[in-house]
Amino acid sequence: MVTPASPSAGVQEGISKRTPGMVRRLRSKRIQLVIKITKHCNLRCSYCYEFPYLANTNVMSLDDLTRLIEHVASYEFDDDVPSAGDDGFEFIWHGGEPLMVPIEYYERIGNVQREVFGPFGYLNVLQTNLTILTDRHLDWLRRESFIKRGGLGFSFDVYGNQRLDIHGRDTAKKVLQNLKKLHDNEIPAGAITVLSRSTKGQIENIFGFYDSLGIDFRLLPYHLETDPRQTEENGVSADEIAVAFCKLFDLWRQSKDPVVIQPISDYLEYAVAWMNGRRDAIYDKEVDESIFVIDTNGDVLGYETYSDKHRYGNLFESSFTNILASTSRRTLISRAQERVDAYCSNCVYRGACTTYPVAEANPIEESWLKTSGCYVAKTLAHMVNSMDEAGIGRVPAPTESGMPADHV
Repeated sequence: MVTPASPSAGVQEGISKRTPGMVRRLRSKRIQLVIKITKHCNLRCSYCYEFPYLANTNVMSLDDLTRLIEHVASYEFDDDVPSAGDDGFEFIWHGGEPLMVPIEYYERIGNVQREVFGPFGYLNVLQTNLTILTDRHLDWLRRESFIKRGGLGFSFDVYGNQRLDIHGRDTAKKVLQNLKKLHDNEIPAGAITVLSRSTKGQIENIFGFYDSLGIDFRLLPYHLETDPRQTEENGVSADEIAVAFCKLFDLWRQSKDPVVIQPISDYLEYAVAWMNGRRDAIYDKEVDESIFVIDTNGDVLGYETYSDKHRYGNLFESSFTNILASTSRRTLISRAQERVDAYCSNCVYRGACTTYPVAEANPIEESWLKTSGCYVAKTLAHMVNSMDEAGIGRVPAPTESGMPADHV
């Protein structure tokens, strides 16, 4: 399933003015490209939005990937070219199951990246279902020749029975075995757990599992479908999502050594900002967008769906700069602003919350907004009330020296 972190940390204060006739560059110095290198997968998770394509064995060709990398590398940031490994372009290798692609192929991709980028300006991340992990994979990950330390993510629901292999067998035991291999080899990895109908009642147990192992994770609500039956079986409501996130926040606060949980970490920033009077952090899709999905045919998508109206252009054929200036992207920028105007204008948390969750809402998420309101606002209300009752979250007023008397 999906991976990347939200870009809220990179959102600037206010909305900058557009220069007529010019394409404004992205403000973020870290742009995430979620690359669907293959749709081929050894699992058949019932909620997977790639489900119709999982038997397709096609892999992006090296020639196509070379053009993609060249088109990305030609992009000019506002300031100097990033000089650190954690700035620039983050290539998130996704699927399908990306570890069904041979190690040698990734090494060849790495050679192209070094030739095009040089030593800086990019890094690689890989998102796996953690059912394929041989001794060769472990050696490859330890060597950090392609994926640096901390660049591995895995998807695992811990509870529920949705993640089955092609023969209908549960894969939890295999994932746990491979997770132990990562631990024994001191290879860190972050996790994604899907919040669905089968996991919504297991929030405390899911948190306990990751918290006990010290593994950072994202709780990702089911939000995409390729068939309405998937939603009928796995869908959760906006109110159920809010309940799960509020429960997760409470558990996180009680932990002695809490892990990082997304999107709880982002929402906590919003809540603390609101408690301390900040109202000027607004997401502007034109310059703050930092996550782009690349389909196996090179199409760039503004949302992780495969609707034609969400396609910005093709990165095998066009530069990243031209992709950003495309007419279809301009249309989606306008629609994002329309959603923010419709659903955020009267929200008390607007400006503390960056409005990113609404601006980037996909069709299912927008349907939740229409029928149930914003689950983020409901989560923020719980966070604020909880912290107020505990006497935390507010920064004390400055003393005569100009510094707070104490920091929370």
